[in-house]
Parts: sequence; C-alpha cells; structure tokens
Amino acid sequence: MSRQRRWFDNPYPDYQSGVEQLPNLENVRKLAMEKVEQVFEKGSRDGDGGLYVGAVGCTYMFLHIMDKLTEQERVKLLPLAINAFQLQSVYFQQNPGNKTDEPAFLLGKAGHYAVGAVLGHITGNQQLTQECLQRFVAAANVCKPIDFFKAGGDELFVGRAGYLCGALWLQQKLGYQPVPREDLKLLWDTIIESGRRYSKQRKSLCPLMFSYYQTEYLGAAHGLTSILQILISFPAFLNENQEAAATIKATIDFYHTLQDPTGNFPCAMDETGPQSRHSDEMLVHWCHGAPGAIYLFAKAYQVYGEQKYLDACMKMGDLMWTRGLLRKGPGICHGVAGNGYVFLVLNQLLEGKDPKQLYRARKFAEFLDCAQFLKEARRPDCPYSLYEGWAGTVCYLMDLLQPLAAEFPFFNLHVN
Repeated sequence: MSRQRRWFDNPYPDYQSGVEQLPNLENVRKLAMEKVEQVFEKGSRDGDGGLYVGAVGCTYMFLHIMDKLTEQERVKLLPLAINAFQLQSVYFQQNPGNKTDEPAFLLGKAGHYAVGAVLGHITGNQQLTQECLQRFVAAANVCKPIDFFKAGGDELFVGRAGYLCGALWLQQKLGYQPVPREDLKLLWDTIIESGRRYSKQRKSLCPLMFSYYQTEYLGAAHGLTSILQILISFPAFLNENQEAAATIKATIDFYHTLQDPTGNFPCAMDETGPQSRHSDEMLVHWCHGAPGAIYLFAKAYQVYGEQKYLDACMKMGDLMWTRGLLRKGPGICHGVAGNGYVFLVLNQLLEGKDPKQLYRARKFAEFLDCAQFLKEARRPDCPYSLYEGWAGTVCYLMDLLQPLAAEFPFFNLHVN
C-alpha cells in the first residue's frame, strides 16, 4: 500500500486464558502522574476551544481523577486546576463570542459553567457554584428555538445534545438536577422534532436525521450516535412519549444496520452504500466511527436488553484490538486512549467477567509509553488538551485503576 495506514500494527499477542499477562498498574499510574503536571504547565495556557482543547479541559481532568489521588497530590494539584479554570474565565471575558456560544458544551461556555459548578461544589465555594449554575441554566433558553443555530443545533459539541449531556453530568456530580425538568423535556422534544423535520425534508431512510454544516454526520463528535445516546439517557421522557420512544428505537436500529463486517461505522451518510470508504480508509475514531458508537449501543443494551446491541459492541472491541492503535496521538477524540476506552466499556457491560477486556485496555496504555509510539506517533495540534492530548489520556490511564467505575469524559453508563 502506497499510503501509510492510520493505525500501527498491534505488536502484542492477544489475551490467553490461564496466562497472567496484565501489565503492571504501578507503571500505568506513574505514566499518568508524569503527564499531569505537564498538562497544567503546557495545556492550560489557552482558553480557545473550551472543554475540547481549552484550559477548562485541564480543570476537568483534575475533577475526573481526584478520587484516585493521594491527599498530598490533591493539595498540590487543586490550585493548578483552579488556575486553569480562572484562565478560561478570563478568555471568555476577553472573547465574549456569540449568543449561541452560551449553551455549547464542548466548544463553548456551557461546559465551562458546568465545570465551575462542580469545582465550586468540591471546594466549598458556594458562590462559584451558584453563579455557574445560574448561567448554565439560563443558557437553555438560547437553544430552545428549533433553528437557534442554522448550521446544526442538535449535535454534541455546540448543540442541544451537548447541553443535555452537561445537565446529566451535573446531576451525577451534584446529586440533583439543577436544570428545570420542563427545560430538559423541551430540549429533548425539540431534538426529536428537529430530526423528524430534517429526515422528512431530505426523504431520509432514517426516522431521525440531522446535519451539521450541511453534512449528515453519524459519529459521536457532530452526529447521530451521540444524539441518540443522550436521548435514551432520559428514561422518564421515553416512558412519557411512546411515539417518540418508538422513533428513537427505529433510528437506533437503522444506525445498527450500518455496521460493516469489520465492526466499524461510516462517519457520514454520504459515505454509505456505493460511496463507502475502503476499509483501510475508515476512520476508527471516537469522533467518527466505532469508538464513539459503542456508547450508544452499550446504553441501548442497558435500556432495551437486546443481544444484537451487545454483539455490535463486541465486534467493535475486536476492531479496536486490530486497528485501534492510532497514529494521530494519545488522545481520546482520535487517539489511542479514546480507543482503549472501548475495552473498559466492554468490561463494564460484561461485569468484569472477561479478563481479555482489561488485558487489552492495559496493553493500549502500555503502548502509549513504548518506543514506537513515542517516535512515530503524530503530535496533535493541542498535545496536552482534554480531547486531543494528554489531559484526556490521563483520565484513561487513571480509570484503569478502577475499571468498573471508568467513564469516558461525560459519557457515563452508570446513571440515567
């Protein structure tokens, strides 16, 4: 093949039953802690990009790993996390942006407000918590109009699905839901109506379809899979609207039919059927492909209990083992750590009863520190950020210490 493939060949033998092969967790933790200070030193200087690549993503990293830190480590790192949050605050003050930035969770202000609320909660700063919650709750009003963002207001990074994702995370971390129920339900209903309208307009085969900048994305970053995942994370709303619930289920089943023989999914509808990419060119990324789709089908398996959803997840796991060691870097969006999280999802779905999943997950961590990766992997644009770089990778490494409680940032499978 003339063009270099997007992934490294996996250098490790697969798990063999009865043979103790799990890599040393002490080495995993050591690598994580070596990177933490670099993240705060080099990754928290810029607020551009919000949670995705901005300073506040470094604050999130601290919140994600703090329960796995020693008291001495927490005391040392907390001021750095607070400083990163403050730098993000200054950035937004100096770059106020548009009104549509308010409800944007991963690329705008809503994610900053959510992190600030939790940061205030764990530090006892009630004023910070209340100010951030007030702004987060108010941001819902911006995205209530169905066409509030003409380029596509339903997806995860800047749209309604992201806002609802943030609301779920706040509920998880605060122990209560700060956003009024009627606001959540209105946004949930609006996503469905928006998807129906677009599908009807485009005569789509899929009951719900969405576009982002005129592309019908399917992956977790801007597309269908994360929207559906968020929709089924509100079981009370599903129970209250059987018609909407049936439409969502039919859309999930349509998306399920798009899984190819390797276990992957196309990144957009214009890459389905005769226009499909060659399997060697398929994107095996969280943002576009199976590593993001697994969260939808894991949640669908929990909600509906159908074996086909678990089978789809298992195929994705095998795909990660063969094609998941990406050359694009360590990160969780399109890197090794994001693909390693697939094994942690499977470990949770299988209730820790399949040691192969933890073996594979730890081997991906081991690869992050091997000579080939350090020499040949590409350097991301933001190498210490939450989604592209080491901040998110640290979350993955530390999650290996408590795998049954592991959580890809903001994609929690444990609560509704």
